Amino acid sequence: MMEQEVKKEELEEILRWEDVGGCHEAKDELVNLSKELAYQKLYQRWNCKPPKGILIYGPRGNGKTMLVKAFASACSFPVIPVKQSDIWTKWYGESPKNLQKYFSKAKNLAKKRGAAILFFDEIDDIVLKRSGLHEEDHKIVTTFLRNMDGLRADSGVYVIGCTNLELTQLDPATIRAGRFDIKLCIGHPTAAERTEIFKAQLKYRERYATVENFMDSMNYQHLGEISEGYSGADIAEIIDRVCRKKMRDEVHTLKNSPPISTDDLVNQIDRYNKSMQVVKNKKIGFQND
Repeated sequence: MMEQEVKKEELEEILRWEDVGGCHEAKDELVNLSKELAYQKLYQRWNCKPPKGILIYGPRGNGKTMLVKAFASACSFPVIPVKQSDIWTKWYGESPKNLQKYFSKAKNLAKKRGAAILFFDEIDDIVLKRSGLHEEDHKIVTTFLRNMDGLRADSGVYVIGCTNLELTQLDPATIRAGRFDIKLCIGHPTAAERTEIFKAQLKYRERYATVENFMDSMNYQHLGEISEGYSGADIAEIIDRVCRKKMRDEVHTLKNSPPISTDDLVNQIDRYNKSMQVVKNKKIGFQND
Protein backbone atom coordinates (compact mmCIF):
# COMPACT_ATOMS: atom_id res chain seq x y z
CA MET A 1 0.00 0.00 0.00
CA MET A 2 2.75 2.46 0.89
CA GLU A 3 5.98 1.00 -0.44
CA GLN A 4 7.45 4.25 -1.77
CA GLU A 5 8.24 7.51 -0.06
CA VAL A 6 5.74 10.25 -0.71
CA LYS A 7 7.18 13.63 -1.56
CA LYS A 8 5.45 16.96 -1.17
CA GLU A 9 5.16 17.19 -4.95
CA GLU A 10 2.59 14.40 -4.73
CA LEU A 11 0.17 16.79 -3.06
CA GLU A 12 -0.50 17.83 -6.70
CA GLU A 13 1.56 21.02 -7.02
CA ILE A 14 4.10 23.15 -5.20
CA LEU A 15 2.54 26.24 -3.64
CA ARG A 16 4.26 29.28 -2.23
CA TRP A 17 2.93 31.44 0.57
CA GLU A 18 2.11 34.19 -1.94
CA ASP A 19 -0.16 31.76 -3.77
CA VAL A 20 -2.49 31.67 -0.76
CA GLY A 21 -4.68 34.75 -0.52
CA GLY A 22 -6.55 35.77 2.64
CA CYS A 23 -6.68 33.71 5.90
CA HIS A 24 -3.99 35.96 7.37
CA GLU A 25 -4.03 34.71 10.96
CA ALA A 26 -3.67 31.04 10.02
CA LYS A 27 -1.13 31.84 7.32
CA ASP A 28 1.01 33.95 9.67
CA GLU A 29 1.01 31.17 12.26
CA LEU A 30 2.18 28.59 9.74
CA VAL A 31 4.77 30.92 8.19
CA ASN A 32 6.30 31.48 11.62
CA LEU A 33 6.16 27.78 12.47
CA SER A 34 7.87 26.81 9.20
CA LYS A 35 10.76 29.12 10.14
CA GLU A 36 10.94 27.92 13.75
CA LEU A 37 11.11 24.23 12.80
CA ALA A 38 14.38 24.93 11.00
CA TYR A 39 15.97 25.77 14.39
CA GLN A 40 15.29 22.65 16.47
CA LYS A 41 18.10 23.43 18.94
CA LEU A 42 16.28 26.55 20.06
CA TYR A 43 13.49 24.39 21.39
CA GLN A 44 16.07 22.72 23.63
CA ARG A 45 17.54 26.08 24.59
CA TRP A 46 14.16 27.23 25.91
CA ASN A 47 13.12 23.78 27.17
CA CYS A 48 9.96 23.67 25.05
CA LYS A 49 8.65 21.28 22.44
CA PRO A 50 7.58 21.75 18.83
CA PRO A 51 3.89 21.08 18.22
CA LYS A 52 2.90 17.50 17.47
CA GLY A 53 -0.17 18.38 15.52
CA ILE A 54 -1.88 21.18 13.62
CA LEU A 55 -5.65 21.13 13.14
CA ILE A 56 -7.16 23.42 10.50
CA TYR A 57 -10.93 23.72 10.48
CA GLY A 58 -13.67 25.77 8.86
CA PRO A 59 -16.14 25.73 5.95
CA ARG A 60 -15.05 23.91 2.81
CA GLY A 61 -13.35 25.67 -0.08
CA ASN A 62 -11.47 28.35 1.83
CA GLY A 63 -7.85 27.28 1.54
CA LYS A 64 -7.16 24.70 4.24
CA THR A 65 -5.45 22.23 1.93
CA MET A 66 -3.64 25.03 0.09
CA LEU A 67 -2.13 26.17 3.40
CA VAL A 68 -0.88 22.65 4.08
CA LYS A 69 0.75 22.49 0.65
CA ALA A 70 2.42 25.87 1.13
CA PHE A 71 3.59 24.88 4.63
CA ALA A 72 5.10 21.63 3.34
CA SER A 73 6.86 23.50 0.55
CA ALA A 74 8.24 26.12 2.94
CA CYS A 75 9.54 23.46 5.34
CA SER A 76 10.85 21.20 2.56
CA PHE A 77 9.42 18.25 4.49
CA PRO A 78 8.21 15.11 2.70
CA VAL A 79 4.47 14.60 3.05
CA ILE A 80 2.44 11.43 3.44
CA PRO A 81 -1.18 12.18 2.47
CA VAL A 82 -3.45 9.72 4.25
CA LYS A 83 -5.97 8.13 1.90
CA GLN A 84 -9.13 7.21 3.76
CA SER A 85 -9.76 4.42 1.23
CA ASP A 86 -6.48 2.82 2.33
CA ILE A 87 -7.59 2.80 5.96
CA TRP A 88 -11.21 1.68 5.99
CA THR A 89 -11.91 -1.91 5.05
CA LYS A 90 -14.77 -4.33 5.49
CA TRP A 91 -12.50 -6.80 7.29
CA TYR A 92 -12.81 -6.65 11.07
CA GLY A 93 -9.68 -5.37 12.83
CA GLU A 94 -7.88 -4.32 9.66
CA SER A 95 -8.75 -0.60 9.67
CA PRO A 96 -6.83 0.22 12.89
CA LYS A 97 -3.87 -1.77 11.53
CA ASN A 98 -3.93 0.26 8.31
CA LEU A 99 -3.90 3.50 10.29
CA GLN A 100 -0.98 2.19 12.35
CA LYS A 101 0.96 1.55 9.13
CA TYR A 102 0.70 5.23 8.21
CA PHE A 103 2.19 6.34 11.53
CA SER A 104 4.97 3.75 11.22
CA LYS A 105 5.68 4.95 7.68
CA ALA A 106 5.90 8.56 8.87
CA LYS A 107 8.34 7.66 11.66
CA ASN A 108 10.60 5.72 9.31
CA LEU A 109 10.54 8.51 6.74
CA ALA A 110 11.36 11.10 9.41
CA LYS A 111 14.39 9.05 10.49
CA LYS A 112 15.72 9.07 6.93
CA ARG A 113 14.78 12.61 5.95
CA GLY A 114 14.91 14.44 9.30
CA ALA A 115 11.18 15.17 9.39
CA ALA A 116 7.88 14.15 7.79
CA ILE A 117 4.32 15.44 7.66
CA LEU A 118 1.41 13.03 8.05
CA PHE A 119 -1.53 14.79 6.42
CA PHE A 120 -5.14 13.82 7.17
CA ASP A 121 -7.56 15.64 4.89
CA GLU A 122 -11.10 15.32 6.27
CA ILE A 123 -9.71 13.97 9.52
CA ASP A 124 -13.25 13.80 10.88
CA ASP A 125 -13.55 10.46 9.03
CA ILE A 126 -11.18 9.09 11.66
CA VAL A 127 -11.70 11.03 14.91
CA LEU A 128 -15.42 11.66 15.32
CA LYS A 129 -16.85 11.47 18.83
CA ARG A 130 -16.67 7.90 20.08
CA SER A 131 -20.07 7.92 21.77
CA GLY A 132 -22.41 5.87 19.60
CA LEU A 133 -19.69 4.69 17.23
CA HIS A 134 -19.32 1.11 16.01
CA GLU A 135 -16.62 -0.90 17.81
CA GLU A 136 -14.30 -0.75 14.79
CA ASP A 137 -14.68 3.04 14.55
CA HIS A 138 -13.96 3.30 18.26
CA LYS A 139 -10.72 1.35 17.78
CA ILE A 140 -9.68 3.72 14.97
CA VAL A 141 -9.97 6.73 17.29
CA THR A 142 -8.09 4.88 20.04
CA THR A 143 -5.31 3.91 17.59
CA PHE A 144 -4.99 7.51 16.44
CA LEU A 145 -4.78 8.86 20.01
CA ARG A 146 -2.26 6.23 21.07
CA ASN A 147 0.01 7.12 18.17
CA MET A 148 -0.29 10.85 18.81
CA ASP A 149 0.71 10.28 22.43
CA GLY A 150 3.61 8.09 21.29
CA LEU A 151 5.19 10.77 19.12
CA ARG A 152 8.31 12.04 20.85
CA ALA A 153 9.36 15.66 20.53
CA ASP A 154 12.42 14.59 18.53
CA SER A 155 10.54 12.15 16.28
CA GLY A 156 10.32 14.69 13.47
CA VAL A 157 6.75 13.62 12.68
CA TYR A 158 4.18 16.39 12.41
CA VAL A 159 0.51 15.52 12.06
CA ILE A 160 -1.74 17.93 10.18
CA GLY A 161 -5.49 17.46 9.99
CA CYS A 162 -8.16 19.37 8.10
CA THR A 163 -11.90 19.25 8.67
CA ASN A 164 -15.00 21.10 7.50
CA LEU A 165 -16.76 20.31 10.77
CA GLU A 166 -16.93 22.22 14.02
CA LEU A 167 -14.42 21.02 16.61
CA THR A 168 -17.30 20.06 18.90
CA GLN A 169 -18.09 17.21 16.49
CA LEU A 170 -14.65 15.64 16.91
CA ASP A 171 -13.68 13.39 19.79
CA PRO A 172 -12.73 15.71 22.70
CA ALA A 173 -9.63 13.67 23.49
CA THR A 174 -8.31 14.39 20.00
CA ILE A 175 -8.23 18.14 20.32
CA ARG A 176 -6.83 18.49 23.81
CA ALA A 177 -3.43 20.09 24.40
CA GLY A 178 -0.52 17.77 23.72
CA ARG A 179 -2.05 16.32 20.58
CA PHE A 180 -3.23 19.05 18.26
CA ASP A 181 -1.34 21.91 19.90
CA ILE A 182 -2.18 24.41 17.14
CA LYS A 183 -5.78 24.91 16.04
CA LEU A 184 -6.48 27.29 13.18
CA CYS A 185 -9.92 28.39 12.04
CA ILE A 186 -10.43 29.57 8.46
CA GLY A 187 -13.78 31.22 7.75
CA HIS A 188 -15.29 32.71 4.62
CA PRO A 189 -13.09 35.46 3.14
CA THR A 190 -13.91 39.13 3.53
CA ALA A 191 -14.07 41.47 0.52
CA ALA A 192 -10.43 42.46 1.10
CA GLU A 193 -9.40 38.80 1.34
CA ARG A 194 -11.35 37.93 -1.82
CA THR A 195 -9.42 40.70 -3.57
CA GLU A 196 -6.18 39.03 -2.47
CA ILE A 197 -7.42 35.61 -3.58
CA PHE A 198 -8.22 36.86 -7.08
CA LYS A 199 -4.77 38.39 -7.32
CA ALA A 200 -2.97 35.32 -5.93
CA GLN A 201 -4.92 32.91 -8.11
CA LEU A 202 -4.29 34.84 -11.32
CA LYS A 203 -0.59 35.24 -10.61
CA TYR A 204 -0.32 31.54 -9.83
CA ARG A 205 -2.03 30.65 -13.13
CA GLU A 206 0.29 32.91 -15.06
CA ARG A 207 3.36 31.37 -13.46
CA TYR A 208 2.58 27.98 -14.97
CA ALA A 209 0.81 29.10 -18.15
CA THR A 210 2.60 29.41 -21.47
CA VAL A 211 1.09 32.83 -22.20
CA GLU A 212 0.61 36.11 -20.35
CA ASN A 213 -2.95 35.43 -19.32
CA PHE A 214 -4.22 38.51 -17.50
CA MET A 215 -4.06 42.26 -17.95
CA ASP A 216 -1.95 44.49 -15.70
CA SER A 217 -4.87 46.91 -15.27
CA MET A 218 -7.04 44.36 -13.44
CA ASN A 219 -9.45 45.94 -10.93
CA TYR A 220 -8.98 43.47 -8.12
CA GLN A 221 -10.84 45.54 -5.53
CA HIS A 222 -13.98 45.55 -7.66
CA LEU A 223 -13.74 41.78 -8.11
CA GLY A 224 -13.50 41.32 -4.35
CA GLU A 225 -16.51 43.53 -3.76
CA ILE A 226 -18.88 41.86 -6.24
CA SER A 227 -18.02 38.30 -5.17
CA GLU A 228 -19.73 38.48 -1.77
CA GLY A 229 -20.26 35.06 -0.24
CA TYR A 230 -17.65 33.40 -2.46
CA SER A 231 -15.17 30.92 -1.08
CA GLY A 232 -11.64 30.56 -2.39
CA ALA A 233 -12.83 27.52 -4.34
CA ASP A 234 -15.59 29.59 -5.96
CA ILE A 235 -13.03 32.18 -7.08
CA ALA A 236 -10.79 29.47 -8.50
CA GLU A 237 -13.78 28.10 -10.42
CA ILE A 238 -14.54 31.55 -11.88
CA ILE A 239 -10.98 31.85 -13.15
CA ASP A 240 -11.08 28.29 -14.53
CA ARG A 241 -14.23 29.10 -16.47
CA VAL A 242 -12.71 32.25 -17.96
CA CYS A 243 -9.54 30.37 -18.95
CA ARG A 244 -11.56 27.60 -20.56
CA LYS A 245 -13.58 30.17 -22.53
CA LYS A 246 -10.37 31.78 -23.78
CA MET A 247 -9.10 28.38 -24.85
CA ARG A 248 -12.40 27.53 -26.56
CA ASP A 249 -12.35 30.82 -28.47
CA GLU A 250 -8.87 29.98 -29.78
CA VAL A 251 -10.05 26.53 -30.87
CA HIS A 252 -12.90 28.00 -32.92
CA THR A 253 -11.18 31.11 -34.26
CA LEU A 254 -7.64 29.71 -34.63
CA LYS A 255 -6.42 33.05 -33.27
CA ASN A 256 -4.77 33.99 -29.97
CA SER A 257 -7.26 35.27 -27.41
CA PRO A 258 -6.49 38.54 -25.60
CA PRO A 259 -5.41 38.35 -21.93
CA ILE A 260 -8.06 38.01 -19.23
CA SER A 261 -9.60 41.37 -18.32
CA THR A 262 -11.69 42.55 -15.39
CA ASP A 263 -14.77 42.50 -17.64
CA ASP A 264 -14.15 38.83 -18.47
CA LEU A 265 -14.21 37.96 -14.79
CA VAL A 266 -17.17 40.23 -14.00
CA ASN A 267 -19.22 38.62 -16.76
CA GLN A 268 -18.33 35.15 -15.53
CA ILE A 269 -19.23 36.09 -11.93
CA ASP A 270 -22.64 37.24 -13.17
CA ARG A 271 -23.19 33.97 -15.05
CA TYR A 272 -21.96 31.95 -12.06
CA ASN A 273 -24.36 33.74 -9.70
CA LYS A 274 -27.28 33.03 -12.04
CA SER A 275 -26.38 29.36 -12.39
CA MET A 276 -26.01 28.95 -8.63
CA GLN A 277 -29.39 30.63 -8.09
CA VAL A 278 -30.99 28.14 -10.47
CA VAL A 279 -29.41 25.26 -8.50
CA LYS A 280 -30.58 26.79 -5.22
CA ASN A 281 -34.14 27.26 -6.49
CA LYS A 282 -34.30 23.68 -7.76
CA LYS A 283 -33.01 22.37 -4.45
CA ILE A 284 -35.55 24.41 -2.49
CA GLY A 285 -38.33 23.27 -4.82
CA PHE A 286 -37.33 19.64 -4.38
CA GLN A 287 -37.33 19.96 -0.60
CA ASN A 288 -40.77 21.54 -0.59
CA ASP A 289 -42.35 18.78 -2.72
